[in-house]
Amino acid sequence: MMYLADADHYELYELEISWTPCIMTEDGPEPLGFEDVIAIRQLGIRRDGDILSADSGSYSPAVLIGRDGDTMWADRRFLNPEAFGDSEMRVIFRVADLAKELGEDGFTDFVMGDTPIRIAETGKRIDLDTVFYRDDDRSVREYDEDR
Repeated sequence: MMYLADADHYELYELEISWTPCIMTEDGPEPLGFEDVIAIRQLGIRRDGDILSADSGSYSPAVLIGRDGDTMWADRRFLNPEAFGDSEMRVIFRVADLAKELGEDGFTDFVMGDTPIRIAETGKRIDLDTVFYRDDDRSVREYDEDR
């Protein structure tokens, strides 16, 4: 769902929602660093205005934390869902409704048939610029007739 929300929002507004690139795996799109975002949440980061605070200090607008010798970044919006804008929430809800309507298998088939997924190489980053070449049944943007 994260991939499709990012792809749809990118096609509509030319901005990603998650700012987390996806790579293509044999099982489909996988956000890079998603496990790190979960781990960061588990580290007890607190939000105070535009500053994220943790035992190791405060960071803004993104958070940098070392864990087991690794360094990881996370967009502060992951840690504050209220920071998502109206356009982002509309896309997220639309994708959630589509997933509910299609069911698990149908939604998976829908995502796997999306242009960026179809042309992505396994192990490589999915190029969201290719959303502008989506098939009509997956496109969410209204284009001129001579698209």
